[in-house]
Amino acid sequence: MASSNVKLEPPKRYEVLSSSKTLMAVLMFIGFVAFTMTVIKNPERAWSAYLIGLFYFTTLALGGLFFVAIQHMTAAGWSTSVRRLVESFCGFIPYAFGLTIILFFFGGPHLYSWFHPDIVAADHLLAHKASYLNKTFFAIRIVIFFGIWIYFAKRLVSPSISQDNKKDSSLTVALVKPSIAFVMLFAVTYSFFSIDLLMALEPHWFSTIFGVYCFGGMFQSTMAALILLIHHLRKRGLALGYITDDHLHDVGKFLFAFTVFWAYIAFSQYMLIWYANLPE
Repeated sequence: MASSNVKLEPPKRYEVLSSSKTLMAVLMFIGFVAFTMTVIKNPERAWSAYLIGLFYFTTLALGGLFFVAIQHMTAAGWSTSVRRLVESFCGFIPYAFGLTIILFFFGGPHLYSWFHPDIVAADHLLAHKASYLNKTFFAIRIVIFFGIWIYFAKRLVSPSISQDNKKDSSLTVALVKPSIAFVMLFAVTYSFFSIDLLMALEPHWFSTIFGVYCFGGMFQSTMAALILLIHHLRKRGLALGYITDDHLHDVGKFLFAFTVFWAYIAFSQYMLIWYANLPE
C-alpha cells in the first residue's frame, strides 16, 4: 500500500535515456564483434558463453512469469505495483525462443557431443540415452517448452494490462486458474529445459535434483533483478508512493529465503558427489 504521507502522482511512462541507449548500442556492437571473432577462433568457447547468457536472461524472464503466477494464485494484494515490473521481464521470452533456435542450429554441434551420430555409436551410455538425447526430440521439446511459456505469458500479462483501461477487477480474478495450470506445467518444463541446455553438456553426469537447483537460482536471480530495477525507478522518481520500503522488505525476504534454499540444494548436491567419489 502507498504511504499516507506521500502524495501520489499519476504513473509516468518509463523512457530510456538517450545516453543509456547509446551506451547499450556500443556495448552490443562490441559484444557482437567479440562473439564473431571468438566463433572463428574458438567456437566451443564462444557458444559456451552464448549459452550462459541465453540461459541467464531466459531464466529471469521465466522467473518473472512464475512470480506473476504465484501472486495471482494466492490473490496477493501487496505485490500489485511490483508485479507490473516483473511482468515486463516476460517480454523477453519470444526473443529467447529465437536465440535458442540459433543455438540449436549453429552452437549445438560445438556444445553437445550427442549431436554427432558417430560419437553416440561409439559410446555405450550415449547410445543408451539416444532415445532422449537426440537432435529431433531436443528440437521438439524446445518448441513445446517455449510454446507453453509464450502462451501463458500472453494469457497472464495481457489481461493485467487491459485492466488499466477497463478498470474491471474480474480480469484479475479470472487469472487464478490459468496461473495454477502454468505453475504445474512450469515445474516440469523448466526442469527439463535446464537438463536439456545445461546438464546435457555432460551426458555422462547424473543428478536427480538439477532442476530444483536451477529453480532455486532462478527465483533468487529474479528477486535480485527486481530489487535493482526498483532502486533504479525510485532513483528516477518514477515509483515514489507506489513502491514503498515495505515492498522492498518483502522482495528482500524472498531473495534471502531463496538464497538459503539455493545454497542448501547446491551444497547437498556437492556433498553427495564428493562422498560418492571417496572410493575413487
